[in-house]
Amino acid sequence: MKIEDLLDRTSDENYVHLERFVNDGSPTGFTEVNKVSPETDPFTGAERFSLLEFDDTSFECEVIGQNKGYLTQSSNFAHPDSIDSLILEGAGAQLNESSLLVSPVAGSRTMLVRDASVGSCYLKLTYDMSRIGRVDRQLSREHCISSVEVSNELKGAADRGQLSSRVGILLEPTARVTYLHGDHGRYEWGTIERERWAYPYSNVKNPTTLIPSFSLFGTDRKAPSDKKLIVQIIEWSGDSPEKYLLNLLEVIADGYWSIVHANAFHVECHAQNSLFEFDADFRVKRLVIKDMDSVEKDAPLAEHLGINTTWQSKHLTMDTDIYYYPIRASYMYDFKLGYYLLEPMISEVSRAFSLDVSAIDKKLRTYVQERWLHGLPQNYFPSDGCWYRADNTERKPGTRRKYLAQPKPRFR
Repeated sequence: MKIEDLLDRTSDENYVHLERFVNDGSPTGFTEVNKVSPETDPFTGAERFSLLEFDDTSFECEVIGQNKGYLTQSSNFAHPDSIDSLILEGAGAQLNESSLLVSPVAGSRTMLVRDASVGSCYLKLTYDMSRIGRVDRQLSREHCISSVEVSNELKGAADRGQLSSRVGILLEPTARVTYLHGDHGRYEWGTIERERWAYPYSNVKNPTTLIPSFSLFGTDRKAPSDKKLIVQIIEWSGDSPEKYLLNLLEVIADGYWSIVHANAFHVECHAQNSLFEFDADFRVKRLVIKDMDSVEKDAPLAEHLGINTTWQSKHLTMDTDIYYYPIRASYMYDFKLGYYLLEPMISEVSRAFSLDVSAIDKKLRTYVQERWLHGLPQNYFPSDGCWYRADNTERKPGTRRKYLAQPKPRFR
């Protein structure tokens, strides 16, 4: 993709192209292992198609969060592949084609609604036909409560001025859960609605461009000879490459760490769960966070920081009785953010403009140490001085994941 293609800043077509095609897939390799059908796959499927829906008024159902949007009517939604769902069939749910046209984005079961009369938003669906990537994709009631709860907590922190102005949130204000009963037992079928534009909302008189993080350093599958977008953006800006890159890295750090300090949350800020917002001159304004049900809530950290927690959902609530709690902060920052976002960004820009990677790393470490690591508990990071990554395996219920110590933290 050429940077000129992004000058139409509110184009859903251009944004969907970024999500689907300027995308190298997960560095785990599991993108190509467990997938949705070819007809609905973001890499190979149709540009848009209809969702399925089922009337759930005869079932027990629950709307969580705000009573507005697509999830407050008399139906819930299903992925087109779920036409063969044994869970829905066993519960007696009658599937019909919805009037909603959607486009799949990188996560495969998350859809951008293409309804101009109402406005764009996303619907994140339960997918019950198989795993996608390395994990199961059911959205249970706990997932949905946590999604809305985290969204509300982050919005509150932004409203109180506790978050950096360099971070935005794709809010998830509403979820719907239908309780299905059959031979499978009780199954919680959840759907989450996500907003299209980042909160706090930008001034409509100064439109911004949202670009998925992975699209900045990914290859365009439709135009593989195009320069990487981050390279084109730096050239367009006229800034020195080192200055531009360091500012972008500081934006990431400010966004991530202000959430840690304000909410005691660890955001899973890898390249698929984050975007960047650019102004009219393609200078980065904000890191934008999405996927609220993947955010971890750190109870001991909240107590240390004096944050009054009334978290309703226990989903991803971390406490000292969890076997991997001592290394969790490192795993989320050093590994998920560090090696899935910071490292490829630094690598691509440094390679394109012949920058000194070690010098960039050192400046980032100094910035994080001086600005953000004060006030955290002494044992916030592992006491052995290492950083931790996980083994690259499927996450199966009932099995403990292995976390592997690595020397010399690179980004702090």
